[in-house]
Amino acid sequence: KVVHVNMSCQADTLERERKPRRLTGKKTQGPPRPLRDEDNLLGLPSREDVGPGGLVPHEVAKVRNDNQIIHFYHSLIQLCEELSIGWTLEASATSFLWNFLWVAEVEALRGVTRMETDLCVWGGPAKQRIAMIGRLPELMGLTRACGVGEGAVPHRHRDVSRDEAMAYPRDFAEAFGQLILKDLRNKGLLVKPVRKEDPPEEPPGDDPVVET
Repeated sequence: KVVHVNMSCQADTLERERKPRRLTGKKTQGPPRPLRDEDNLLGLPSREDVGPGGLVPHEVAKVRNDNQIIHFYHSLIQLCEELSIGWTLEASATSFLWNFLWVAEVEALRGVTRMETDLCVWGGPAKQRIAMIGRLPELMGLTRACGVGEGAVPHRHRDVSRDEAMAYPRDFAEAFGQLILKDLRNKGLLVKPVRKEDPPEEPPGDDPVVET
């Protein structure tokens, strides 16, 4: 098995540049303000602590909720390591997630690799760069950069919501899925389902006679 964790979808307060989740008509909804920084990875001070300008109660609650999610997935990855289960951890390349000490320690483990890719190269609508670390062989094979490489040209990008920008293009999803399947095959964990044989047909003959 392989466990995949996408922190961009689970804890959006980790994003440095928080985009609106949806676009409203022709007008773009203003982006939410940052709720963390490099010096306050667990959340900026609240209004109660620093007065006007601090986080208001609903922002404090959102940060605390996301911190619980981060703690849960940290524990999940530790469990995967203990049980020798493959795993991957994903977030936008600029996410505050990569500043957490435990993430750096996990990334430094032997056999854990990292890749970064621009989803627009795979067919996405926006130049959204994601980073992924994990215990998955050939993960670096998913690395792509917009406008980089022989004959490459920058892709056209559209102003889209965060959900649309982070959605996997079909080509990326297929390539990522093939890596996981290959890893499972190499470990002998992917077995073709056994097809239940059809019962043998009765030989042709006369209809049975029922005595009364």
